[in-house]
Formats: sequence, C-alpha cells, structure tokens
Amino acid sequence: MNMAGGPDDCDGFLSAAAGAASVGGASVQAHEFPGTTAIIDVVDGNAMFGDGGTFEVTMCGLWVALEPLPAGEHTVAFEGESGGFSVSASYILTVAS
Repeated sequence: MNMAGGPDDCDGFLSAAAGAASVGGASVQAHEFPGTTAIIDVVDGNAMFGDGGTFEVTMCGLWVALEPLPAGEHTVAFEGESGGFSVSASYILTVAS
C-alpha cells in the first residue's frame, strides 16, 4: 500500500491507511514508511503521469520486509486502503534452491 505524490500528500494518505499482508497464510506485520524523496523515470502513456520523463516525487506507504524465504513455492498476499484508493494482490513466488 503506497503512493507517490507531493511532499504534503503523505500525511493525509498515511493517517487513513490500513492494510494487511500474509505469506503462506501467516500474517506479516506491515510498517509505516514515511515520506521519502525519490527520482523516477516514467515511460510515455503512464496512467499516473501521462507523458514520460523524469520526476521527483515523495513516496510513502505501508511496507513489509521479509526475511529470505526457503526454497519452494510461497503465496504472498496483501490488501490495503486509504481514502478512496484500495489495492489487493496475490503473488505466487518460487524461490530457487
């Protein structure tokens, strides 16, 4: 659960943010990642920025850091919301031995 915007956007976004994550069905603690400046390169036609180019943005959100997973297949799922924005995704990761 994250966003990229201006420096003042993160306070409102994070104050309303809620989310959950799991690995193999076991809950994983999400941590608040405060606003940090980043430089991003965007291709033409990007849904958020439109025209391509290089932009300075402030990024923030709820993030999860995992210890290295053992070899095998793992389902990683997350969902979150803030204001009118919501996200839900599930990934199947295969870790090589």
